[in-house]
Amino acid sequence: MVPVRYVRRASRRVRFDKQSDRFTEASFKALVDIASPPGAGLYLGPPAKSESLVSNLLQVVSYAPRIYLAATELKNADEVFRLRDERGISLPAGWLVKSKQFLSIHDLRERPWSELCDRGSVEDFGVEEWANSDDEDRRRDFVRLLNQCLKEKLYPRVIHHRDLDCYMFRPYQEKKPYSIEYPGLNRTAKRKVFVAFENRKTGIISHYRHDAFEAAFRRLEGNWYLEINPTYVFTIDGDRLSYFQSDQLSKIKRYERNPDVRRQVLMWAHHLGRGEDLVTPPYPFLVFGDLARFEMPVGIDDNAWAPEPPKPQRLVDSLQVELEPS
Repeated sequence: MVPVRYVRRASRRVRFDKQSDRFTEASFKALVDIASPPGAGLYLGPPAKSESLVSNLLQVVSYAPRIYLAATELKNADEVFRLRDERGISLPAGWLVKSKQFLSIHDLRERPWSELCDRGSVEDFGVEEWANSDDEDRRRDFVRLLNQCLKEKLYPRVIHHRDLDCYMFRPYQEKKPYSIEYPGLNRTAKRKVFVAFENRKTGIISHYRHDAFEAAFRRLEGNWYLEINPTYVFTIDGDRLSYFQSDQLSKIKRYERNPDVRRQVLMWAHHLGRGEDLVTPPYPFLVFGDLARFEMPVGIDDNAWAPEPPKPQRLVDSLQVELEPS
């Protein structure tokens, strides 16, 4: 006896019933049954899970309220610095020279600024005319001012590395390693942000590792944020860049995972958002709030699908980044 289905297949005819074979929402189960191989088991989707995502976007709460514009005979920043050194004056950050115009967050009618520009030509504007302008040149100038303010705010504990265009913790107290505390997701954590490494054979310091981050100001939905991208700087003496900077950075990045980067972002956000302390006075021209968070109706169990590979013990020793879980 030949099964009916084989007889139908041999006839090369397709039987179609307009009522029972209509393509509707009810056809889904029939299509799944046809596509499923014999002996397929029952598949259950992952359980529903919501997730709170912490971004690397740190909100800018406030900046300088006014921007001042004046005519000047100086052509560029180099000429400003030359005149500053000749006259022995001090110029705080937050200014730029462009097309023989002086742009600053400081009142140019007051000294020492009045020595660098035409006091009678000074105009002042609300900063929002630059911060929220549709003109790309104005927004670009505003970002240049924000970057100057960021350098001023972080100094002296954190300095800008010009060659790598990033901000890094600088050495102090005879280049002794040090840590800082910050609030983690669940508890207070401590992180080593400046570490010295000894040559195991000679006992001499071979290099130093500085926690660092690359910064970019972003305007999103009418608000300004600082994008924090953690990285590291390796030096041979706390100042001069290591000859193996690229290799050392690549090596540590290969073993870092999302939790490692998250801890660094939390640490930098805390450091940038801190108020007055014994080392650094409050800086009024750039104030940060909290990291932007996003509530997602769905989430992924990272532990279930992306297990972390074991790290070589020597590399774990060299990372030395987390003393307390966060």
